[in-house]
Amino acid sequence: MSSDFQTPPLQVSRPVSACSACRRAKIKCDGKLPACSACEKHGKSAECSSSSSQFARGKERSYVASLEAKIERLEQRKAQLTGKPFRPSNQVDDFTNKDGGGGGDSGSNGVAIGMAGLARKRAEGAQVEELISDLGFITVNATSKGLYDFTEDMSFSKLILRAASLQQDIVPSITSCPLPDRDTALRLIQHYLDTIFSHYPFFDETSLFMSVHAVFRDETTASSRDLYICYMVLAIATVSISKGADATAKLRAAGYVTAAIGHSRQILVPYSTIGIQATLLLIQYALLEPATYNPWYLIGVASRIMIDLGLHQDLQKSAKQTANEAELRRRIFYSVYTYDRYISMTYERPYSFSDEAINVRLPRPEGVASKIANWSGQPITLTLATEMFKFSKLNSQWYQYLWFSERKRLSTPRDYSDSKRKELGDWYNNLPTSIDQTQLEMLKLEYFYMRIYLDLPNPRVHDLTEPVIVLIVENSFEYVRLFQKLLLEGGSRFHYTYCDAIRAYNLGQKLTDILSWRGSTFLSGPSGYRAKMALTGIRTLLDMLVQRWTEIEKFRERFYQDSEALLAQLRETTEAYVSPQQSPQAMLRGLEDSVAREGSPHWAYQGAMPGY
Repeated sequence: MSSDFQTPPLQVSRPVSACSACRRAKIKCDGKLPACSACEKHGKSAECSSSSSQFARGKERSYVASLEAKIERLEQRKAQLTGKPFRPSNQVDDFTNKDGGGGGDSGSNGVAIGMAGLARKRAEGAQVEELISDLGFITVNATSKGLYDFTEDMSFSKLILRAASLQQDIVPSITSCPLPDRDTALRLIQHYLDTIFSHYPFFDETSLFMSVHAVFRDETTASSRDLYICYMVLAIATVSISKGADATAKLRAAGYVTAAIGHSRQILVPYSTIGIQATLLLIQYALLEPATYNPWYLIGVASRIMIDLGLHQDLQKSAKQTANEAELRRRIFYSVYTYDRYISMTYERPYSFSDEAINVRLPRPEGVASKIANWSGQPITLTLATEMFKFSKLNSQWYQYLWFSERKRLSTPRDYSDSKRKELGDWYNNLPTSIDQTQLEMLKLEYFYMRIYLDLPNPRVHDLTEPVIVLIVENSFEYVRLFQKLLLEGGSRFHYTYCDAIRAYNLGQKLTDILSWRGSTFLSGPSGYRAKMALTGIRTLLDMLVQRWTEIEKFRERFYQDSEALLAQLRETTEAYVSPQQSPQAMLRGLEDSVAREGSPHWAYQGAMPGY
């Protein structure tokens, strides 16, 4: 293996749970025990929840297991120094007679053998517990194969799947699903390339179709890599097309994933880029089927492997790699990067790795697919993915700076926010016209959401002036209407995930809090009417999204309750602007006019913001 992959310059650790002080301060907690570094730095070690008995669920077991393993290692070292035999704490005595003979009765020997077997299982369990505890607090060198197949019945892939699974089993279905006919498979794969691969191109089309060809030629001789990739892509495409309304399609997709997981032992590994690609495919499925796996945990695994393999740094020109290998390496990195930012911002958590450690240029926007037999599709351009990568980099900077850097207030928040708005506006105004219309509107949707998020109260900007609240209301109104338009008219090319549903709920809650917290005078004017329509539109959005994901039902009910009082107030104060109850189709009328106002002073406030 190349020396460039041996010693990565960045080490990453993901604590099990932040302590209560770090959660209140909304800063990153390193999870160090008995007290985290932040509490030690401020002289509050005794108050750190990590030093008390109030551990997060599951943390105490891993911590105790790590201490027991450390004690056992020390005892073993002591035995080596003193020359005395080492006796593990879980070793079971053999049942022999007192005079040293081996002629004990067969019943006693059977008991001894059985208890010795239980002891071996406990020893293996202790090894697993030790590994789990260490994964949260120390750095694992993923270029080593030491973590692979460390017990007879446990592997790295099984450990990751067990930790990420939200079900009793590590597979979503009890039975695997056989392959569809070749024509159906090619249609599903083309859908995947058009709607998902165009966003996250972490492998090339040629290798995908070569894998498909190998699997359909003879499934029994196909490699584990080909089988895993083929089945996972079929599962993702199937559930993506169905939009969750077809229960049969969901079961079929779960069967494809079960078939893929059967080959994960050789694919989901920590010492190769194939492990990153395999994890990203699981993330794509988990974002469409949220009841199966935890995407935030999986993106943490992918980030850790990626960092340990050194993909966050471009290789030197002297490194032996082809141009296509270098491009694929960059595409894998930025796919992990974009997913990490997307998932972390949705759940308002810190990133898995910081921008300061990154030195990777953007990949080229040209596709690299070549013509393959029985495929009539066109090579996929990477223009959309490149624009998404650029946009993620822009948002990553201010999100980390405003939300997870420090608590000190900005002295000139207006200047900082204006500069970031300008950067977002420049990106938006320079989007290539070659992008498909539906995908272009998806980028607009991301733009509206980030404009809202940039203006929200955060640890460094506490107070909001009325002009900023007007901006939040205006952008929320546009976001809701465009989201509804894409749901109704975007068809199968509109790719959205469970995270987008969570975003809609979070937006509604934040908008409700902002408008309820401050009795703004503008609520009786046109902006008040826009606020009312935005909140009503979010309710409609959640009604539409719950048809795909039943998990949204609890969020929808909570938002209905939390927003009812504010909506009642807005209905009273905006009587002059009351219009008939609008259906989702009616809310789309005038959307083009609203989008056309993006450059006007009314849409984006350009004047002074007194008191900001």
